Amino acid sequence: MEQKSTGTAYLLWFFVGALGAHKFYLGKTGTGVLYLLTLGLLGFGLLYDLFTIPAQVETANLKSAHRYPPQPQVIHVSQPAAAQAATPEQRILRLTTPDTYLSMRDIIRETGLSLEVADQTIDKLLERGLLRKQMNETGEVVFVER
Repeated sequence: MEQKSTGTAYLLWFFVGALGAHKFYLGKTGTGVLYLLTLGLLGFGLLYDLFTIPAQVETANLKSAHRYPPQPQVIHVSQPAAAQAATPEQRILRLTTPDTYLSMRDIIRETGLSLEVADQTIDKLLERGLLRKQMNETGEVVFVER
């Protein structure tokens, strides 16, 4: 929401204050209607406002900031160009070390490959001798760097 200006409030007060224009501007609709019907409370309200407009503007801006907090910015982080251009083989091999045991679930989760592509890629890596297939202590098939 737009911030209210003390200068604008004083200009409205000076030219059409008796009709409550500055009150409407500050979001005080009820008081604005009252001023409109009583010509600024017969001038006494206008005199009071002469000294309190800066505080009224500050209050209106604080209420507006509370009612409409700034929206967080969304920042899209993309992968580096090298990671985007990586082949499925490269993605899987980046995950492996001699001490790392990768399950099919790990590979799919970490590389973003589909099950079909991951399965075909693992078969290629096994054929070329870049991965080794074995069972871990729980009986799950895992893949290890050769």
